[in-house]
Amino acid sequence: MEGRFPSEPRTAWEEVEHESTRFKLSQRGGGAVAPTWADAALSKEAVEEELWQELALERIRDVLQKKEKEYGDNLKPATKCQIILNAIEEAAASGQFNTEEVAMMLHGLVELHISLSEHVPKMVRSIYHWLASVRSPKHRLAKSIGPLAREHPHDVVVTLLHCSPACDRTAVVLWGVMFSDVETSKLVMNELIRVLDNWPQHETSTADGNNVVVCSLAATRALQEILNMDTCKVAVKKRFPHLFLAVLFQISFSTQDMPDDVQDFWEQCTREDEQRHEYNRFAAYILAKLLIHVDCLEQLSAFERGKGWDILLSPHVHHLGLTLLAGELKSTTFEFRLWVLHAMKRRLSRKEPHWKIAAMAFILEFLTCEDLREQDDFIVRLLPRYLGSEDDKMVDLLIRGLLKLCDGRRRARKIAYVLPDILALLKHEDTDLVYLVLVLLVRILQRIDRLLDRRTAKNMAASLRPLFQHRDSNVRFLAIQFYMDVMDFTEPIEKRHVWPEVRKCLVPLLCHLDDDVEKVAEAALKTLTFAAKFLKESQLKRLLRARDKYGAAEYLAREGGRVTNVYMQQGMLYLKSEHEFARLAAVRFLGLLGRHIMDWREEKLPIICEALKGMADDPNPSVANLASQNALILETVEKRRNGTIGKHTVYAQVRRVWKRMPPWLSMWCWC
Repeated sequence: MEGRFPSEPRTAWEEVEHESTRFKLSQRGGGAVAPTWADAALSKEAVEEELWQELALERIRDVLQKKEKEYGDNLKPATKCQIILNAIEEAAASGQFNTEEVAMMLHGLVELHISLSEHVPKMVRSIYHWLASVRSPKHRLAKSIGPLAREHPHDVVVTLLHCSPACDRTAVVLWGVMFSDVETSKLVMNELIRVLDNWPQHETSTADGNNVVVCSLAATRALQEILNMDTCKVAVKKRFPHLFLAVLFQISFSTQDMPDDVQDFWEQCTREDEQRHEYNRFAAYILAKLLIHVDCLEQLSAFERGKGWDILLSPHVHHLGLTLLAGELKSTTFEFRLWVLHAMKRRLSRKEPHWKIAAMAFILEFLTCEDLREQDDFIVRLLPRYLGSEDDKMVDLLIRGLLKLCDGRRRARKIAYVLPDILALLKHEDTDLVYLVLVLLVRILQRIDRLLDRRTAKNMAASLRPLFQHRDSNVRFLAIQFYMDVMDFTEPIEKRHVWPEVRKCLVPLLCHLDDDVEKVAEAALKTLTFAAKFLKESQLKRLLRARDKYGAAEYLAREGGRVTNVYMQQGMLYLKSEHEFARLAAVRFLGLLGRHIMDWREEKLPIICEALKGMADDPNPSVANLASQNALILETVEKRRNGTIGKHTVYAQVRRVWKRMPPWLSMWCWC
């Protein structure tokens, strides 16, 4: 018979087979019943297993007895283990032993408990290689890995992953043996999770003192085979949150940035696969199997209906896919969501940037749950750091999350503490992000249930004004409309301090009365009318209610005084606008302003003339012609005024001094 020792007599094997065919009666239900053929097969298998183990132990003792004669009787356990392993290596080199004999020696080495921790990696490698040389991987030798994994799970897991990163048939059998025992499976799963958590490589050391580098992809390949086993269900359910996060982070890492060496390693592992996929898609398949193992079928189906996998695996909208997945998992148990929330907090506090996107997505989404509302203090403290992040995806994710969190007065007031950081995002180049920031500001103002002080109102007004000439009409509309809300929500006692800032918006709003988009023009008219009411300019308010645009522009041009500089600066700013209607309106207003200027000592008129002359090269002929006409008119006015004998100059100076006099002094001068 192949595989038995030559020294074993054939009659012994025949006696064992004859003994295994004897049936014994068993007590079932109080009575004796005849044994079944299944009982006979189990009895025969048990006898063969017991005999094989005895032969393995006997073989080990024979090898040790020979060495004891050479070195003495008092051999240390480490020396005995080394002797057996050396004998196996010599057998591999010389071909002296067959496969069955080597298998017996390895099995006996484990059963005798003479192996020390420093020899475990070498024993695992020997078991793997000799088991791979057997035609059938389901050999008795595979069971030897169980006791080793129970006592030394770290060395066994790391060594096996290093020996078989692609998880071939032999490795699958060994993983199956380890997961056939409940206690062993817990220990092995813990070690497997440690490898999965370290992206892209897990650097560790084994008991023999060697430094080992294991790619986390190898652990994912092993996890795929483990999930196909019926014996893994208990271990997977107990460690599901850890496995879920480990695989989720691998999807996030590989989607955002896949290192070249890891990509090459993955291609080598999948070289023999019939259907080859990208690694992030393979990891997504593992994540789906994990959700199925814990009966999250409804959540998985809803995620798939929303094309969640395509969004999750796309580098451009990956953060939105994470948010969608977290939203579907909000219907899971409170314990799972609380555990994930605290785990994500710990990951977010680490220095590795790879964790940030996924951790922030789940934290923001889970904080919208009613039973987790009290856990939001942590994220509020981190807002200033991440709102100023250079990662646009992180900022976009954070703004979208704050929009969902800002659902009441308590949270709106918490978010209001970082209002300066939110206002700074209005300068961002991404139009969609700017629009979301405006929506968030509107929501904060609606839910905060508190009026604005002078500092906040001035900062918001100054940040909103540049958005009036934004290239996107929706941003212009929302910014102009929100500007009116800022004025309305300002403390009455603080309004006088906000007047200088509001006056800076009059000319921009006047230019937008001719906006190409009708809703923006209507919003500009309403906001300008409210600004006139805010500034207590009753005449301007009446002109705007009558929709007299020219009359409103002439009123502002005639106003004079210090505000002339403000109006002139805002008008010149709109000469550089990318919108034709804005440039045309600015040219009209500056022409009116130049005709009504009474003080030439500050040389404002020449500045306006030079600015209008510079518009002669405007691509729009209407703007260029109107600018040239206004410049020519203002030059004529300037020459005529310079030719007078100071009549208008003296009048203007006397009028300005008279306005600045205190009432009692002006009355005395009048008398």
